[in-house]
Amino acid sequence: MTMVEYQLRLEAYQLKKAEQQESIALQAWMNQAVQATTGGKKPRPKFKSFTEFFDRQSEIDRVRSAFEADYKISHLSKADLRKRQGEVFAKRMREFSELKKQGKIIPLDRGKEKMNG
Repeated sequence: MTMVEYQLRLEAYQLKKAEQQESIALQAWMNQAVQATTGGKKPRPKFKSFTEFFDRQSEIDRVRSAFEADYKISHLSKADLRKRQGEVFAKRMREFSELKKQGKIIPLDRGKEKMNG
């Protein structure tokens, strides 16, 4: 067996393991759906969806990016997406504050006064 064949078989094995992990996670998800809740008086499920509990595509991306140098991750997980959105929002708020300090943005309530007066 050549090294390339070995790497390909190893990648296939790890992808198969990812599927097995998904199966195990699905069983755990079903168990936790029955048992795990948050909140005292009004209990609700700890996880809202199965993908929040186990993200199969992220696991596949992790395995493939370890074996394929040119592999591009196909999507962002919800946590990564929220983090990126938060970073963009914070950056825009800093830019807005800076422009406001420089007088390049007129607050909405002062703009109405100028139009009416």
